[in-house]
Amino acid sequence: MVASSSFMALPNVQIPLVAKAVDHDSPARIAKIAETAKDFEATFLSLLLKEMRSTLEPEGLFAGDTGDVQGGMFDLYMGQHLANAGGVGFAATLIQQLRGTSYAPTAHTGTPLGRGVVA
Repeated sequence: MVASSSFMALPNVQIPLVAKAVDHDSPARIAKIAETAKDFEATFLSLLLKEMRSTLEPEGLFAGDTGDVQGGMFDLYMGQHLANAGGVGFAATLIQQLRGTSYAPTAHTGTPLGRGVVA
């Protein structure tokens, strides 16, 4: 049987939608979210440092490095160090959004993950 549109009508078939149970508060999921958020913040900070360094005078930091290898390594490791030291709050915001919570880090817990989980 052909419907009035260009699509064929399907028989009345019911397909059960099985929702996979996800434990949103499992320690493994929380740790993975924290690791991913921290890595994303480290990458963001590395790229930010790279762009900031590109505005420097050529005879300044890492002068004579035509391949920009030293400067690139500096940006990479500095971005990782900044993210591991707490970053700029970007990872905490990502964690909050990915977990779907409104938990904010406090001085008491020292972590945006809550429940004593440290990334």
